[in-house]
Amino acid sequence: MARLILLGAPSGSGKSTSLRNLDSKETFIIKPNSKPLPFAGGKKNYSDKNKNVFVTKSLRELKETILNINDKAKHIKNIVVEDFFHLMLAKSMEDASKPGFQKYADLGKETYDATAGLESMLRDDINLIILTHTIEEKDTNGMPQTKLKLTGKFVEEKVDLPSYFTYVLEPKVIFKEGKPEYKLLTNKRSEADIAKTPMGMFSDILIDNDLNEVIKVIESNE
Repeated sequence: MARLILLGAPSGSGKSTSLRNLDSKETFIIKPNSKPLPFAGGKKNYSDKNKNVFVTKSLRELKETILNINDKAKHIKNIVVEDFFHLMLAKSMEDASKPGFQKYADLGKETYDATAGLESMLRDDINLIILTHTIEEKDTNGMPQTKLKLTGKFVEEKVDLPSYFTYVLEPKVIFKEGKPEYKLLTNKRSEADIAKTPMGMFSDILIDNDLNEVIKVIESNE
């Protein structure tokens, strides 16, 4: 059974930057576009030549690719899905002209099947890492609330993606003396946050924005 790791934050918060110290020989990145990775060595280390990056806008193809890596690329330990919201958006645009409720049910099923639904189908040594966008809304009492950015209420209410993940981290940009520091929030500081990790796993609620170090901590606590 794979480890499920979710990173959710607005654009520019450091989601992709958190990948910079992962071993590119053990990591495969699936993207919905050809946007370059925002860290030194990203283009060189993740390329068609190295056979560790793939671009698709299809949730079904995403699922097939993950299963193919699991079965045929035993050296890969980290499967990263970048900009997952854009994959959901592409599915919504593809089905936009379809009438009725079925298109929302299809989106929910394909979203689940390509993420949490894969957990028991993947090797124990796989980290399935999902990077996606969040938005801040107000709850019924007018209090701020962070949610995954989705394309409709069905996925939020029926699938509830974060509930399937043991590790949910929120990239944060903290400014000190006018200089940005990129961190990962490991647990809730308020009801507005979605971050969660097992109690006592991380000594600090804000840690360095480094998924390689996060995985080391997870492995050492198993």
